[in-house]
Amino acid sequence: MNNRKNIRLLAISAILILFALPIGSGLYPRVYAVTTNLLGVACGYGASTGAFPTPITTKDGTGIASTSCDWAGDIDGDGAFDPLVADNPTLLPAGSGGGFTADIVVNNLNTMLNGFDITINYDTNTLNAQAIDQSGLVFGGNVGCPAANPQCTLTTVTEINQGIGEVRLAQALLASSVGPSGICNTTANPNCQSANQVLFRIRFDVVGAGSGAISFTAHILTNPNAVAHTAQDGALSTNALFSLINSQSTVAAFIVFWSFAPNPPVPGSPITFSATAGCAYCTGTLMFSWDFSSVDSPTYVAKVDATGSSVTVTAPPTVIGRVTLTVSDGAHKAFATRGLPLTAAATPPASTGTGTASAPFTATWVGGTPPYTGSWLFCPGSASVTSVCSNPTVPVTTNGQSSTVPAVTFNFAGSYNTAFTISDPVVVHNLYTVTGTPAAYTVAVTCNCTKTIEAGAAITFNAAVTYASTYPTQFQSSLFSYAFDFGDGSSQTVSGGLTASATHTYTDPGNFVTTVVAAETGNNAPAHIQEIGLSGVTSVFDYALSIMCNTHCTSATEAAVPSGVLTSITATVTATIIAGTTQEVDLAACNQACINGNAFFGGIDVGFAPGFGNPTYTSIVTINVTSSAKPGVYDITIGGSSHLVPERDTDIVIRVGSLAANFGPTTTLVGKTSFVSTIVGGLKPYSCSWNFGDGSALDTSSCNPAHTYIAAGNFTVTLTVTDSDTPTSTFTVSHFVIVQPSPEFSGRGVISKSSISAGSTQTFRINADNPSAFNMTVTVKIDIFRGPGAAVASLTTSITIPAGSSTGVIGQIRLSFTPTTAGVYTFTATLTFSGTVPVPPTNGATTPAVKGAAIVSGTGGIRSGSFTAG
Repeated sequence: MNNRKNIRLLAISAILILFALPIGSGLYPRVYAVTTNLLGVACGYGASTGAFPTPITTKDGTGIASTSCDWAGDIDGDGAFDPLVADNPTLLPAGSGGGFTADIVVNNLNTMLNGFDITINYDTNTLNAQAIDQSGLVFGGNVGCPAANPQCTLTTVTEINQGIGEVRLAQALLASSVGPSGICNTTANPNCQSANQVLFRIRFDVVGAGSGAISFTAHILTNPNAVAHTAQDGALSTNALFSLINSQSTVAAFIVFWSFAPNPPVPGSPITFSATAGCAYCTGTLMFSWDFSSVDSPTYVAKVDATGSSVTVTAPPTVIGRVTLTVSDGAHKAFATRGLPLTAAATPPASTGTGTASAPFTATWVGGTPPYTGSWLFCPGSASVTSVCSNPTVPVTTNGQSSTVPAVTFNFAGSYNTAFTISDPVVVHNLYTVTGTPAAYTVAVTCNCTKTIEAGAAITFNAAVTYASTYPTQFQSSLFSYAFDFGDGSSQTVSGGLTASATHTYTDPGNFVTTVVAAETGNNAPAHIQEIGLSGVTSVFDYALSIMCNTHCTSATEAAVPSGVLTSITATVTATIIAGTTQEVDLAACNQACINGNAFFGGIDVGFAPGFGNPTYTSIVTINVTSSAKPGVYDITIGGSSHLVPERDTDIVIRVGSLAANFGPTTTLVGKTSFVSTIVGGLKPYSCSWNFGDGSALDTSSCNPAHTYIAAGNFTVTLTVTDSDTPTSTFTVSHFVIVQPSPEFSGRGVISKSSISAGSTQTFRINADNPSAFNMTVTVKIDIFRGPGAAVASLTTSITIPAGSSTGVIGQIRLSFTPTTAGVYTFTATLTFSGTVPVPPTNGATTPAVKGAAIVSGTGGIRSGSFTAG
């Protein structure tokens, strides 16, 4: 109930204040309903309090989020506007600066906070962010961190992007929090548990007139879970200020802003300033007046350096730094001030020799605020220590934007890293080369290599620094940076003392010089003198082979030679060897079975003319296919060898004859047969399709498949072979295959006694025959059972049955079993066979010949019976 009364009282008071304000007193205060966890922009330093235009002179102003802040202009009341953070109000403590500070706050917190990630965008025509300020705060300033963790802020992102007008800050408090029930040190920061918290401040230059938005484009609050909140955008307006200055009874807009190009500016080059302006209450033509070096002082009288909405000027000689544009129609005016960023350029003169005075060194700059202070650095030393050069350092103090040193005399040769520094500071480095003798130090470069090395070998280069005996010891660096340039387009930089090493692998042939640039990096050597060392010429040897088919060619690396001819046919191949240096390379031909030297290819001879030489040279490789060469595909390797480089080789394919195929066997047995094929000619790999003539599906699984015939008979088997050439070639061969009966039980099959005594032996006699034309190995296995369950015994024996044996093995296969327990026994006998049949065909095509044997196997039947053991 009390809270409701307070809200009503606040609302009534605000309404009374609103109606009590005179119309011309500036912008009216904004009144809002109370919102918990309201993220917004509070008016801070440089803005106006409720009694406009009284300025806020503290970092944290109202502390309450507002949709717009009015700029006060004159922060300290000395009569001069202070639009820039770099300005110096005369009646405030030194370093207070000017501009406008936007406080990023959370009002009416109902929970603690321990982190945030906030991105803010602002209008770059009116504002230019310069810094993030968190002094005195828990976040960033660490004022109020728990005693056990005095540096409790973890900052993960801090960004100010003036180009797009964006500020981002992401922070978390470690083992700490702010807001109601926050974990913080209330003695160090009594406000750390308040419901209103300042997270950070943004210090802006006010660079234009008008109204500039300050918007939240991304925002996260945590505790550590996400905290629900409302974001309220803000703004800064100069309209109330310029309406008051221009004696307007109501607030209206006077807009002024400008830009410059190039950005950043380039000293000594033209800079173009372009302005935009608009005035709601002006009656005359707007005029533009530029002051390129305005001063923040109550006694300063503005000058006119140029007029017009767009002007171009070059600095120097014109000093351009704190630029103020004033726009007026004669009766009304507004202004926009912006400080140009400080940029500098220094131009060294032409190199000179030791003991000779140089031409002048000159530096120019633009931007910043005078007076400027800086210095030149030419070599180690001081005004009283000039052993290395005549002017080691030269101070600079000026209100202008240029500096010249008439001459410097260097006593040691080398490349000096001269430096020009001007206040802000901006540092410009230039290498100035001094020739002659003595050098400040020398760089010797060696390697662990011979004059000629093999491509692919790792080479270590060593660099060593030696100072001149007369070079001052106190300026000799013990630390160096070594930049190795290996001459083949690759480089490596290493740090070291007076010596350093780098390892490199040359992959391409040629002659290379390694250059090492050593640069001092020690603090006692501020000029960071550079010296250069060179290695001797490193010759890298390598070679490659390329071939070109000239006759009977199907491609650059393939030849097709007819078969069945009585005279020799020659295919010519050109092999070209390329290298970077002179090293003899010998050529040889080799097939897959050889390692070195020429190989015999079975009717194919290979010759070279010449067979060796120093690259680059061309050899004619003659491949002679004689009448004894068998059809097929020959992969011939042409290889080169050198005493320095491992073998390099390339291949040429010689196809002799057209595609042909054959297979076997042509006589086999009922059961499983492994068919064997021989394929020549054409281009590998081959694909095969088999039709076994028994009604089974085509078999494309292999060129050497296995097939099972279930009955004896005569079958026409067809093999179709397709190669991988373009276009493909196909060859078909058919054979009449005889399938003979296979070994099996004969007669009674298994003969045994119907009853025996327990403990006596039961003998099984097996009758089997082999009606086929091939010797076969027959295996008989007898499993014996006593009731249900697993076998109590398994008996196995094998015997070879000669071809055509129909009665010769009756009773010759015997197995014995001795039961130890009385009962009824049953048995199952299984006959299997295996063997080989010759592959050479007995009819049909005989070219190419098929050699070897095919494996056959199968089952010859199952017999069962029983007996009693008493």
